[in-house]
Amino acid sequence: MSDYAALERRDLEALLDLQFACAGAGSVRALREAAVEVLARRFGYRTATFFTGATFAGIFTDARPVVNGLRKWTLPAYQEEFHRLDPFAALARQGPPPGPVSLDVLPGALRDDRYLRTFLFRSGFHAKIVIPVPGRRLAGGIGLLAEEPGAFGPRDLARARLVGRLLAPLLDARVGAREPDLLDALTARQRETARLAGQGFTNEEIAAALHITRDTVKKHLSRVYAVTGTNRVGLARLV
Repeated sequence: MSDYAALERRDLEALLDLQFACAGAGSVRALREAAVEVLARRFGYRTATFFTGATFAGIFTDARPVVNGLRKWTLPAYQEEFHRLDPFAALARQGPPPGPVSLDVLPGALRDDRYLRTFLFRSGFHAKIVIPVPGRRLAGGIGLLAEEPGAFGPRDLARARLVGRLLAPLLDARVGAREPDLLDALTARQRETARLAGQGFTNEEIAAALHITRDTVKKHLSRVYAVTGTNRVGLARLV
C-alpha cells in the first residue's frame, strides 16, 4: 500500500499547505521556519526541530536549528552534551536512513540509557521520530517529539515519508540564497557582547572590556540567546 493510500483527506490537505508555505520561503531558514509552523498547525506536531548540515550525520551538531515547543533548557543541553549520545545520530553515522525512524524501532545497541533517561525522558518526552530531508546540496532532518510512549504510529510514518520527500527539493532550491543575519536584530552593544561571549570571554571579562556591569552583560546575553535561538556554545559558531 502506498503512503498516500494510508492517509486521510485532511493529511493530503496539510501536505499541500506545507508545500505552499515552503515554496514561498526565500531562504533555507525561512523554509525551516515555515515547515515547523505548518507541522504544528496542520499536522499537530507541536514539538519539532528542523536541523540542517552538509551531511545527514552532521545535522545533529547544527548550531542554529529551528525549534518549536521545547523547554528552555532542552536545546542548550542537547547542543552542549547530549547530541554525542543521541542514538539517532549514531544511526546516521552508519549512513542516511532510507526513511523516517522512530524510537520504537531503533536497534537496542544504539539506545543509550544516559540519553534516554537523563535527557529525553527528563524533558518529558517518551516518543521520538526523525524525518530525513535528503537534499542533494544540503541535508536536513526534522525531529518530532511526543510525551506519550508509542505516540507515532503507521499513519505518522506515512506522513513523515511524504514530508521528507516534499521538502528535499525545496530545501535544495534555497541553498545559496541570502540568509537573514540574526545579529542585525541586535543593538551594537548586544552584538559586541555576543562576539566576546562567542570568543570565550566570561561575563566578568566582558563587563570589564565594555565598561558595563555584569547584570547588563546578562541582560544583553539573554536578548542575544532569544534572538539567535542558540546558547553560549552556539555563539562560537555564529559570530
